Amino acid sequence: MTHITTHKLACACSKKGCILKGIGALAIVGAIGFLGVKAFLWENNVIVVDMNRVKQTAQVYQSILLEQRKSEEALKVRLSVDLKALQKADQELTEAKSKLAPADFRQRAEKLQMQAAAFQNQYQAEANQIVLATNIAIQSVQTQISEAIKQTAEKTGAKVVLLREATLYYDNAADETDTLISILDGLVQKADYPDLNTPSVTQQNSKEMTPNTESAAVQAAEKDKPTEKNAKDTSSSAQPTSQTPENN
Repeated sequence: MTHITTHKLACACSKKGCILKGIGALAIVGAIGFLGVKAFLWENNVIVVDMNRVKQTAQVYQSILLEQRKSEEALKVRLSVDLKALQKADQELTEAKSKLAPADFRQRAEKLQMQAAAFQNQYQAEANQIVLATNIAIQSVQTQISEAIKQTAEKTGAKVVLLREATLYYDNAADETDTLISILDGLVQKADYPDLNTPSVTQQNSKEMTPNTESAAVQAAEKDKPTEKNAKDTSSSAQPTSQTPENN
């Protein structure tokens, strides 16, 4: 009896040992895989850079964003004057509606709608110009950015430079973003932000957006335009019997 129990315990321990060995083997494989990634990074001299952080920190990008904000603020100030004028004209027209002949009111309303549509198109066009100017400024420093990446690789002895955004895993020691920022700041601190009225900006903007002021105004006017019967009824009731709207 003792022999059988001892034998069973021995077998159980043997099976347990196999299970433990299996778990240990998996752990070793996992460790090898983890270390293999690190070994690949070090052996092949691979580094990783975070371009989002470069755009948030590097001096040249900061200068571009500063100019963009200035242009946006200037646009808001300039167009706010036109917006207030439109709002005032709309309020005055609404208040004068009861005193105007229907044809006169409709004519003024259509004119105001055309002005509002033109204002909308102007604002959108100038906002697009700011975006285009920013893109042109960024493109103008691509040579320096490429050179900075090259110098970062040379300084760290890297053969491969990966984008952090496109990398599933990397060791923190492989992150050379700070090195890239430092080198880029040494190469260029400020980009030439183009004038919004330069041909390179205005021509490209006109290709991407063609204002449709007239059609927008016509559609708005047609929508609010009364029928012929209603117009006659309204005009006859609004005017004295001895006069017609044309004589007013």
